[in-house]
Amino acid sequence: MNIQNFKKRAAQDLKEVGEVLKRNGITFHLQWGTCLGAVREGDFIEWDYDIDLGSFDNPPNEVRAKIVKELKSIGFASFWSCDYVRIRRLRVNPVIPIDLYFFTRDGENCFAWRNYEKWQKIEYKYLSKFKTIQFNNGEYLVPDPPEEYLTRLYKDWKIRIKKEPIYYKFP
Repeated sequence: MNIQNFKKRAAQDLKEVGEVLKRNGITFHLQWGTCLGAVREGDFIEWDYDIDLGSFDNPPNEVRAKIVKELKSIGFASFWSCDYVRIRRLRVNPVIPIDLYFFTRDGENCFAWRNYEKWQKIEYKYLSKFKTIQFNNGEYLVPDPPEEYLTRLYKDWKIRIKKEPIYYKFP
């Protein structure tokens, strides 16, 4: 998949999944590399082949079931754990995973289960306020101010450090 096709499909997937989440009361924000690309480049990072979202609205099982059904009706599968969900469009390769991390606040810190292996800790002050930005023909929340959040995560976040793209293929 070339980069333009990736960006077009990623924007469409984010829009469709975002609409389902919002209809079901899930407020989410752009997280990690997706936030970095949105703020720094106004687009997805060309070598970051997933979409990262964060939320404090971890839904109860009945709402999860409704979200699963709605996502399936528009061509997406979702794989849930207690603090994380991976969403992907069915019957396409390469896959563009959408990872939604549910944050838990513990005093001055927030935690999210990341990469199936560890808890990611970030201070609550970076996730206590959000602002809306325009991104790929949509409006999305990002931590406010995003520059402080990105500095906390990446230090020199304005410097582009190219990585090899990761293509996700599923049977």
